[in-house]
Amino acid sequence: MKIRHIAAILALLVLALLPLPARADVIWEPQDGFYAAHADECTYVNDRYLSPGGVEGVVSPEDGRALCTFPEGWELRISFVYEDAGGAAWGVYEEGEESCWVRLDALQKVYDRDDFFTDHAEAITPYADELADFVPQGTVYLWEYPGSGELYGKLSPEDLTQADFLPYDAVYVDEQGQTWVYIPYLYGREGWICCADPENASLPATAPQAAAAAKSPAATDAVGPLTAAGRTRLYLAIGAVAVVALGSAALLVVLARRKQ
Repeated sequence: MKIRHIAAILALLVLALLPLPARADVIWEPQDGFYAAHADECTYVNDRYLSPGGVEGVVSPEDGRALCTFPEGWELRISFVYEDAGGAAWGVYEEGEESCWVRLDALQKVYDRDDFFTDHAEAITPYADELADFVPQGTVYLWEYPGSGELYGKLSPEDLTQADFLPYDAVYVDEQGQTWVYIPYLYGREGWICCADPENASLPATAPQAAAAAKSPAATDAVGPLTAAGRTRLYLAIGAVAVVALGSAALLVVLARRKQ
């Protein structure tokens, strides 16, 4: 093997072993025809909504043909929102390979972290060593917002003690007098720590918004309403093709017998 070939191979190996640069967060775009045609007019939200029951998912904001009906308590993760000419907001919902559009005013928004920051902006203060003496002994749990009752992530003792920067950013004192500290980012995780009980994974929902909000029931069906409707349409189409095929075969048999 020539020297220059060996050098080229070694150079490629060195490049392959170099650490890759950190990648920015990637937003997954819906595989939906209407979205593809109107992507510049859509806004990314990544919000959760609950159906009060009987809410229809349609082909698009411009095509009102119903694709499915969402039952009461069904949770919809809405990634992008489109506002039509009349000012109505529509959210695109995906389920497997199926997608549809739903009017947001027909749904109940699930209170989330962003809502909490907006509603309590004046009560949130900078971190002032509230956890300076905390030495984690076990898993530390992160919550979506103080009193949410919704786990957002978790950190090991090593995650907190070996970090080369102070991860804490903000502080909030809830209506029960408990202090919470916010971690905006640490090893890809974020959330609020309850200073009084940071290693408890069973903290109840105490925030008024969380206690009052309806939670979506556990899914009992492996297939959601949109996917089920899509399969029904597929089966109907297959059935129609089969009927045509059988009819054609029967006609050929009749014609063949007449020729004999």
